[in-house]
Amino acid sequence: LALHSYLIKIKRKNLKENTIVFEPKIDMTYEDLIKVMDSARILENTDPALWVKDKDGLDKRLKTLFSNIVFGNIQS
Repeated sequence: LALHSYLIKIKRKNLKENTIVFEPKIDMTYEDLIKVMDSARILENTDPALWVKDKDGLDKRLKTLFSNIVFGNIQS
C-alpha cells in the first residue's frame, strides 16, 4: 500500500510517462514481484483521479499508472 501511494505521487509528476524501471537490491520471490507489478500498473477505484490531455486537448482520465514495467537487474 505504501509503494502504491508513492507510485501515484510519481505518476502525478509524470502523467505522460508509461514506463517505470525497478532495480531491486534484494532477492525477491515471484509472488513479491507480482505484487510490485500490480502496485505499479493498477489504478484502483479508490485512488485519486489522474487526468492527462489527449491529442485533441481534451481531458482524459488515466486507467493505469505505468503500463510498461521493467526490472533492471533481475537474474535467475
